[in-house]
Amino acid sequence: MSMIFTNHAEGGSNGAAVTPNNSGGLSGSAWSLIYTPTGTSVTYSNARARGTMAYKYEVTTTPTQTMTEWDYLPPASKFYLRFYVFLPSLPSASIRLCELGTDSATAFGLGLRTDGQFIARDSAGAEMFASSSRFPRNKWVRIELSCTAHTSTAQLVVRLYYDGDSPYHVEQWTSAASFNTMPSGATISKARFGIVGLPVTNCVAYFDDIAITDTDFLGSANPAQAAPLLFNNSCETSTNGTPVTALNSGQIYQNTMFERVTDTAGAFAYSNAQTAHGTLSYSVTSPTTTPASVAWQSMTTTSAAMRFYAYFTGWPTDASEIGQFASIVSGVYTLTGRVAISSEGKIRIFDTDFVYEMPSTLSLNTWYRLELSVDVGTTAINGVLVVELYAGDSTTPLETYTNNTANLGTGIIHHALFGKINAFAWPNVYYLDEIAVQIESTTFIGPYGPLPPTPPVYDGVIPHKGWGQQL
Repeated sequence: MSMIFTNHAEGGSNGAAVTPNNSGGLSGSAWSLIYTPTGTSVTYSNARARGTMAYKYEVTTTPTQTMTEWDYLPPASKFYLRFYVFLPSLPSASIRLCELGTDSATAFGLGLRTDGQFIARDSAGAEMFASSSRFPRNKWVRIELSCTAHTSTAQLVVRLYYDGDSPYHVEQWTSAASFNTMPSGATISKARFGIVGLPVTNCVAYFDDIAITDTDFLGSANPAQAAPLLFNNSCETSTNGTPVTALNSGQIYQNTMFERVTDTAGAFAYSNAQTAHGTLSYSVTSPTTTPASVAWQSMTTTSAAMRFYAYFTGWPTDASEIGQFASIVSGVYTLTGRVAISSEGKIRIFDTDFVYEMPSTLSLNTWYRLELSVDVGTTAINGVLVVELYAGDSTTPLETYTNNTANLGTGIIHHALFGKINAFAWPNVYYLDEIAVQIESTTFIGPYGPLPPTPPVYDGVIPHKGWGQQL
């Protein structure tokens, strides 16, 4: 018989201490133990991912830990865990966010280092996983993992979702099947969540929708909210002159964090020199042949649309790609629709090869909006590629291009890239703003829209509202 334990943190009022007695009921599976040594607390908080409450775990000035625990897990050969976590700041020392244990020892722990890197270790301390991406502060993150129980062939799979209810993970990592998660052969019977196992000071972590089962990955706690499949970045999350990083590109309500930044010596940076909207844009300054770009790379779709605003102060030495969809299959990188700017200031369009150049020469020092949609099709000759060029927020296109026989491959679109994507020199700075991608759709996104209503803030935390709250 399969087992499942869930806890949605709905059993108390804001600020109330969490206890085994008040952690069941509406919350779900009651905690067996709430560990709160001196200087720590576990309380209900209206700083939640959804519903009305979440759990707030806090350690103050005394180096210690605080956690909630289920200690009556039935025996299983494999465990699947899911939880949502929000950190206002990264910890001052390494912590664990969750761990599985036996009656007397830790079987496995998923930790977080001071630089935001995830790290996982087995019962003997052997490293099972170290993330390439970093934890984004001030944002609800969903973490899912599976861990087998074995003395020598245990295996871990970790999926990181940096946009809460998204169906697409930023990173998935699978360890070798060579670890020990059953110290001394003991059975795993405990699951702990919070600020676990390692002493730290002045640390706060919020958790919501915690669950464990032995059947399969649990997915979003609110699958219906995953429907708006929009990646959106308004370039407003840092200060003028700061180099763009994955971590600083998505820490406020309206932005989807980029999953990769390709940059050398600050070539891709925040700028207030020219903006299409708001107070900042991205400046691309790369006079050499080194690429400088940002990317979302966790898509799984056969149709998508992108939109971005571009402002040019000069032209590249050769046609340089500025927006691109791509697919990666078995390590092979396939281009599935892209736009470039030529050395004469004209928009060039590509499927897997060059197909068209728009006749108009663009003006320098002017904001343009580019809209591109692709449907890869089922053969190499029935893909659909559509591009429109606009002046800023205009709804009347300056140029249009449609190709119903495009060669876009027949694979899955995984990546969307923006910036100076290929390796041609570009002596002049250019600017990007209001970058967005809509997947599972070929409908153009359209001009930048007004900001949504300001979301409520509870205890300094913005509730998770799903993807794409702003276009």
